[in-house]
Amino acid sequence: MHGPAVVVHSGKLKVVAGAVLSSFGSLVQKVTGLVSTHAKEIHVVADERASTKAKRAKAKRASALTEESVSIHGKQVHLG
Repeated sequence: MHGPAVVVHSGKLKVVAGAVLSSFGSLVQKVTGLVSTHAKEIHVVADERASTKAKRAKAKRASALTEESVSIHGKQVHLG
């Protein structure tokens, strides 16, 4: 597909591929319901700033590596 704009309207869209590479200048996703990702591993890199807001996060193992500071804001923070 090529063109200045491509619009797809569908009741259900399913994509099956061995690998997918998406490249955007910027990307905004708006979902009114649940976003669910199941993966063996997730790797995210932000060159400038990363921000996460969640009511609950669960992982078997997680790490954060920063060159500067890490801030945690909350009524309660439990470590250990």
